Amino acid sequence: MAKMQPFWYFLKPPLLKQTLPVLNYVLETDQWEKYGVDPWLNINDGDTNAIGDHSLYGGLIQSYFNFSNTTVKTPTVVKFGITARSAGYYGRCIVYLWDGSTWTAIATCHFSDGYETLEFNVESLLNTQAKINAARLKLVSYAINYGLDAIMVTYAYLYVEGYG
Repeated sequence: MAKMQPFWYFLKPPLLKQTLPVLNYVLETDQWEKYGVDPWLNINDGDTNAIGDHSLYGGLIQSYFNFSNTTVKTPTVVKFGITARSAGYYGRCIVYLWDGSTWTAIATCHFSDGYETLEFNVESLLNTQAKINAARLKLVSYAINYGLDAIMVTYAYLYVEGYG
């Protein structure tokens, strides 16, 4: 015999799952090389549309990128993802996210040959719909091997689960 669900079980809103790619680029600090079409990080298409830093010392800033908006009103899972590769010995960058009031360094990413995607839980930072919709991305290259570290970034996104 099938178990009967209480009537309120059916009132639960559906779980929404959204991937929010980079929507546009707003010029603030422009120090990385660009390949392809603005906003460069909205499609995971390898070197076709990408940004890169091939400087000797790193420390170059590329900011900032906005993400598509979410319709999730009550987020339960929020992740930031970045797809990149090394264009030298190592590919490194420091990822900063803006929550509407503060820039926060969420990770120092290390990439090797071939594009790979890293994801980071950021629901403690972007814990409301307003903060997710205000989110911005800033990348700072990071080199420790003089002239050997370089990075190419092709895709960045927020992934959101929750109830709308």
